[in-house]
Amino acid sequence: MKACPIPKKYIDVGRAKIAYIEDGNGSPIIFIHGYPTSSFLWRKVIKLLSSEYRCYAPDLLGLGDTEVSLEEDFSMPSQAEMIKGFMDDLKIDHATIVAHDQGGACGEIFAIRYPDRVKNLILVDCVAYDNWPVSRVKLRMRFAKLPIIAWMFESYWFMRCFYLTRFGLKGSVYDKSKITTEVITEYLRPIYTTRERKRKFRKFLLSGNCQYTMDIASELQRFDKPTLIIWAAEDRFLPVFWGEKLYKEIPGARRFELITFAGHLLPEEKPVEIARIIVDFLSDGK
Repeated sequence: MKACPIPKKYIDVGRAKIAYIEDGNGSPIIFIHGYPTSSFLWRKVIKLLSSEYRCYAPDLLGLGDTEVSLEEDFSMPSQAEMIKGFMDDLKIDHATIVAHDQGGACGEIFAIRYPDRVKNLILVDCVAYDNWPVSRVKLRMRFAKLPIIAWMFESYWFMRCFYLTRFGLKGSVYDKSKITTEVITEYLRPIYTTRERKRKFRKFLLSGNCQYTMDIASELQRFDKPTLIIWAAEDRFLPVFWGEKLYKEIPGARRFELITFAGHLLPEEKPVEIARIIVDFLSDGK
């Protein structure tokens, strides 16, 4: 049985072949993942929303099954341009943007650059302002620059064991049972297929920089499109403070939803709650 119930599709966007999942009918929603995940993160939420919305989730440059040269730019502004190209090629004039983790930085940059393409903005436990990289990712970035330690992180079996600890993906959820070996296998699968993909994963990691979100911070404070903030009460990486700050400072922010007994990987842990909140929010705007 396939780990993801929604098969991958591919579309050429610029010099990249973007892998994505697509399901449903209705108004378009584009889901953006972060680090170190892929479109797989959104599979449960998409299935719950597909009866009412046309859902798309691309794999970012350097992650998932997207095919792109190592020479390309993997920074968040470049990722935002990829989202624009993705929408252009699929003939999506405007959409609701839902973004998590570093995908939030991508979504925010896209929203500021192309506000007319954004119907609603939904930010879920996301990177913003100067909150990235978090301490553990900062440490990982240092390790990635050291040849011997970097080699360890290029080992599939080392990373599989690492992700099963509280320092890896297990530490990103409140309910540890949500991160199974099958889930971890699917997140690691595309990264560790070839040495080239490992190098792209490393480059994505090292491309993280808070300067990109700080550059748009003042403009975000003038963004007036309908915005929803969803946050996990037990997020150990990006505490609730950041969600409250976004809600307070974005003029278009209409709702702030706090989900209890959940960690950073909200789409893995609380897909039903996220889907319900999104449907309520979008229904209010009709």
